[in-house]
Amino acid sequence: YSMSRAELLRDDLPAEAVARAVEAFSPLDRSMVRRAVDWLLEYEVTSKFSPMGLNMYPPSSLRKLIIALAQPRGYVYDATSGTGQLLVDAALAGNPAVSGLLGSEESYSLSLMAMLNLEIHELSANICWGNHFEDHYFAEERADCVVAAPLWNTKLPAGDLMSGDP
Repeated sequence: YSMSRAELLRDDLPAEAVARAVEAFSPLDRSMVRRAVDWLLEYEVTSKFSPMGLNMYPPSSLRKLIIALAQPRGYVYDATSGTGQLLVDAALAGNPAVSGLLGSEESYSLSLMAMLNLEIHELSANICWGNHFEDHYFAEERADCVVAAPLWNTKLPAGDLMSGDP
């Protein structure tokens, strides 16, 4: 995209909603804003989209397990980034060796939510919008660590579609 993240979000969000959110969050310090956003994402996504909400925002216990097993370092890639929370957790896990975050998400709305989530946590990431099984936005990139929450209730494409996938 040639537009900035802020421009993408501004164009998709109603002005009144943005004004109310800014007013509500203005008195809070940065850490409180982050915690509030984490709670809002978890509550809204899992309650409104359940059981598919698990694909968009995996439970914290699952995210902690994935991060503990993966031990993120270098460039971290999440091909099914949803709201970007697993990338946030990877970057904030306390490992200073995480140098970059990459993600892709099939849902346009979720890719915007991921960008906003990462922005609120003051993290820089390259999030692409598209089908992670067919589009190869990061074909030239090499991730040092790949993280992904299991795709619940999702039918994966046939194996021959992905044969030879770099």
